[in-house]
Amino acid sequence: MMVGRTEGRCNILDLHIIHAIKNGLNYYVADIERFKSVFRQISTTLQTSYFQRFVELNQKIQLDIAYSNKVEKFPLITFYLDEAKAENVQALGNQGINNIFELITQICQINIYAETPTDIRILHQLVKACLLVFKKDFLKNGYLDLRYVDSKDLEPVENISGEGVVVYNRQLSYVAQSQFVIDEILSADASTEYPWILNPSFPSS
Repeated sequence: MMVGRTEGRCNILDLHIIHAIKNGLNYYVADIERFKSVFRQISTTLQTSYFQRFVELNQKIQLDIAYSNKVEKFPLITFYLDEAKAENVQALGNQGINNIFELITQICQINIYAETPTDIRILHQLVKACLLVFKKDFLKNGYLDLRYVDSKDLEPVENISGEGVVVYNRQLSYVAQSQFVIDEILSADASTEYPWILNPSFPSS
């Protein structure tokens, strides 16, 4: 899925999560036994029923970073990314001098919207499974970790639900740490001067 370890590449957690979930849903819909392994705690009859429903849902699932109330087709999975500099970070040795990087904490909120609580239950478990089964790929791609934080309770969405239509929502949160790295000024650029004087007025050339 994601190959190579390049620290500066991994500061787009939401896009990587979308990629993992798309691949994961296709992985589980292709084999009922894989799907059943995600729902070990329920009966075989219910596992089969859930799988049949998932096959139907998988043809309609939309994944998007931006979410608009104008969306009329469900299920829908949306993503919101928040980011902050990791606290209490101490450079090891002289690496803080030789490397230009920040240690970043990224929090991705995943919202699942569907028309029945059962659909939410199925997709909620599968999203967690997708990110767990591909966790090693996140680590190979430069993430230092990827952790499931929590899930909010199931609730109807008032500004979407209308007469004869009810849409439910459940939110999951994941957190990851990664390095945001930029290239240093190379020695070949030494002849070019980069002044430190801050001047809001830039003269025309």
